[in-house]
Amino acid sequence: MSGKSGLATTDYSKEFGKWSLWYIPIFALVYIIMNVFIREPELNDMSFFAMALSANRIYMLVLGILAAYTFLEWSLNLGLTRKIFFRAMVAAGVIVTLFVTVVTAAISFVFGLMPWFGTGIPDVPGGTETIVHVGGYMLSTLLYFLGGFLISVGFYRGFVPGMSAVVLNVILFMATDVLWSRDEGAAGFPAIDSLDLMTGMSMWAVAAVTLAVLAVVCAALYYMIRNIPVKIK
Repeated sequence: MSGKSGLATTDYSKEFGKWSLWYIPIFALVYIIMNVFIREPELNDMSFFAMALSANRIYMLVLGILAAYTFLEWSLNLGLTRKIFFRAMVAAGVIVTLFVTVVTAAISFVFGLMPWFGTGIPDVPGGTETIVHVGGYMLSTLLYFLGGFLISVGFYRGFVPGMSAVVLNVILFMATDVLWSRDEGAAGFPAIDSLDLMTGMSMWAVAAVTLAVLAVVCAALYYMIRNIPVKIK
């Protein structure tokens, strides 16, 4: 990674990290309040990390949507090229996805030492299943960030590109949710477990498909960013 690209990645990651340090404590407080005041066995047995898996995806989607409007003009006005902006923002998305996942896992471990909070991930018995479950959600969390980024770049270019990005993301999100969900996928479609495919090479196949989807989104992002019109101040 070049000097400018590395510096831009650091700046974007630091800014996203600051926002994350607001999001994570607020979500932890919500988790505590729900466990104190709602007496539902399924909820009370759920770990903080398990509850955060879905919330983190929505949070990363919002970060992605804010990315272009917050950083694009600022970056180009500082002399960065569109290519550097694209690479640095994607790298920052990877870093922040890992950061949010690790921090929520650490908080969940601390909560798990207390008798008032759950420690489980629903429908995941442990071992390899847990690794696959968490790994799949990390990939889909990154996809949500890139999807939000694609939406923001699309609307930055105009209404039609923006709506096209929304439609593409809905399709891709549904497809990956079906692959990584258990028992039943999005919109009632059969998930990979119900197709008896979640063993051996099939796990790698699902990961490969998800990585291919990520590559498609990155390609679409690069295509839309490379000649995006920006007012240089």
